Amino acid sequence: MVVAVSMGATATFSPVGPTQVAPGTAVVFNVSVATETLPGFDAADIVIGSDHASDLGFTYSSAWQAAFGRVTPPTADVGLYVQDVFVGGNNTSSVGTTLPLGTVTVYTAGLSEGSYDVRIDADVARDVSSLILTGVHEDLGGLGTFTIACPFADPQCDNDVDLDDFQLLWSCIGGPQQSDPQCGRYDTDADADVDLVEVGEFLSQFTGAR
Repeated sequence: MVVAVSMGATATFSPVGPTQVAPGTAVVFNVSVATETLPGFDAADIVIGSDHASDLGFTYSSAWQAAFGRVTPPTADVGLYVQDVFVGGNNTSSVGTTLPLGTVTVYTAGLSEGSYDVRIDADVARDVSSLILTGVHEDLGGLGTFTIACPFADPQCDNDVDLDDFQLLWSCIGGPQQSDPQCGRYDTDADADVDLVEVGEFLSQFTGAR
């Protein structure tokens, strides 16, 4: 999913692989940038950040490295987000209106179930995240979203399937309980109840406490 954060230049986050993952699984996006009104750009200052990730990794695209006379080495932990990285570059002439920036890897260790994001947002601080042509700045914004979903048999998201998880399943045995989202997750055959079919599936994934 791609959403513009602010008017101006656009950063597009294209998923590489799934964006709904189990806790601890990395999520990867290819990021490209495009001007809105500038007829090209010759410099870029960009902060990619997340208030949720346990860490971020970044690698420039070969196109970005080839286009710029000076590529800014990725600088981690610049302090605008819980996790962030500063990237960019300068050139003596315009590198065009659209260019692949690189690949950002979002590490998700420790996250519970829910929806999260990684973003480029010029509004987080003055003169942060823009494309530039001969000194004229155009704010850059974009958003990549991802979801952490615990496996069917591990609603606690602690990377094991043990008796604590089984107790949660057992409390749902006996028929449909659509008002309880923890019970709905166990209905693996989508027949509106939680019964021995689901118990068998759970036991096949049982690992015990780790």
